[in-house]
Amino acid sequence: MVMVPFLKKIYFFLKGNYTSFDNVLSKYVSYKIVDFRKGKYIVQCVNTKSTFQTSISDIIFDLDILYSLHPLQSCYIGIEFAFYLKKNNLDVSNYQKRIKKAHHDYGIYRIKYQDRKGDYCYVDLLSYEENVEDPREIAFSEIKISKFSAEEAFYIGLNAGLKIIDKYFNATKKANVIPFKKVY
Repeated sequence: MVMVPFLKKIYFFLKGNYTSFDNVLSKYVSYKIVDFRKGKYIVQCVNTKSTFQTSISDIIFDLDILYSLHPLQSCYIGIEFAFYLKKNNLDVSNYQKRIKKAHHDYGIYRIKYQDRKGDYCYVDLLSYEENVEDPREIAFSEIKISKFSAEEAFYIGLNAGLKIIDKYFNATKKANVIPFKKVY
């Protein structure tokens, strides 16, 4: 049969792309967060195994560290940064403008756009399939977030954190509202 060798080629091509993604990812991941103590993150350099303490704002504004984390940890930093902004009453749009976009395009998934509801449309670069999902669903799926680059994972985490905070604060506001009673 002519189809069997053709299907084998497709199988090995796809298998090679998925296994080589781990190799490509390991080239870009050079830092990892190993611990959290007293408001400070302990970050380890993968190559030298040296560790250092840093705050979340230092990680955010040192793009070498932020974009050299694994996408899972980068997403976590995005969620934590959203809570940090809300806790300190800082303007989110100011910080989103300051953070420059690097070009580490090693992910299998790529963000195409964000709609008005805040949902992301992302494209699978192997099958060119488009998906639209809430950033919270992407951020809490370990498999999905691992297939983005670290910078895209950070932005997904930041927007997921902001949505979590908004949902929480809207629920507490509704619970604390005293209903208006008409007095004659």
